[in-house]
Amino acid sequence: RSRRRLPIQGVMVGRGRLFWQIALPLAALVAAGVFATSWQASRLLRDSQSAQIESQLRSSSALIDEALGPLLPASGVDARDRIDPIAKRLGRTAGLRVTVIDVDGTVLGESDKDPVVMDNHGTRPEVVAAMAEGHGMAVRHSDTLTTEMMYTARAVQRDGKVAGVVRTGILLSALEAADAELGRRS
Repeated sequence: RSRRRLPIQGVMVGRGRLFWQIALPLAALVAAGVFATSWQASRLLRDSQSAQIESQLRSSSALIDEALGPLLPASGVDARDRIDPIAKRLGRTAGLRVTVIDVDGTVLGESDKDPVVMDNHGTRPEVVAAMAEGHGMAVRHSDTLTTEMMYTARAVQRDGKVAGVVRTGILLSALEAADAELGRRS
């Protein structure tokens, strides 16, 4: 059987060659579109997941405020003796890092470390924001745990004044593991 040639704008082109001249660029365009769509969907899922985790951390901070807030304002060894065991128990139960901070930045309770040996937390970005605006959030490196964390902080109000801050945090590795799980499912 002889091969027919199709005239296109005065040029004779074989059917096979025309197919490949159209199919290859079209396939590349489709592949690029699928890649771009997948990348954007992954990014939207991660942003949504991050916002959801931030919301859960804020809710946890509110609950911890209810549990520990009545013990503030307090300072000194007696305050640590009362607050720290509760912070440790709440942190274990919730699977979160829980920190209770006095208005001067002194750590009164900490789920993962001994608050006596901890630095003043008054300059941590999430704590500064909570003291000024009522709530704060930061994704940053933890000097105490030497790892990346997502934190939310909430000002504890007593009699119209800030009595301290409760802060919750989660390891970013936990976020990354959840993100990897999303990637496997999609």
